[in-house]
Amino acid sequence: MKHCADIYAERCLKGQWLLFSVRDLNGKRKATISYEQGCEEWDFVQVCGTANRQASESVMEVGKVLNDPNFKKKVIAAQSLEPGGASRHDFTTLLKSEESRWGQLIKDSGVTMD
Repeated sequence: MKHCADIYAERCLKGQWLLFSVRDLNGKRKATISYEQGCEEWDFVQVCGTANRQASESVMEVGKVLNDPNFKKKVIAAQSLEPGGASRHDFTTLLKSEESRWGQLIKDSGVTMD
């Protein structure tokens, strides 16, 4: 996507930041949506298109829906993205465990970020 999302990797590993890739029906990336862990809930941060340009109107509408408090309560919590009961430490431990579990396989496969 040619933007700065990779600088948030450490924050993601610490459970402080969430990044979502928005794709069209063919799987082509259209935007990245980000959330930051607030005091009591995930706070919507931004929607960025390729090279940090403004995303299309339809993707911006997706961003508005994702920022709706009812959406966050119902959908994000249902997907276990809301911290409901799990501490940041627990989330970080989970991410490190997954990195350890899948890291070597990813390295061995030669997968690269585009």
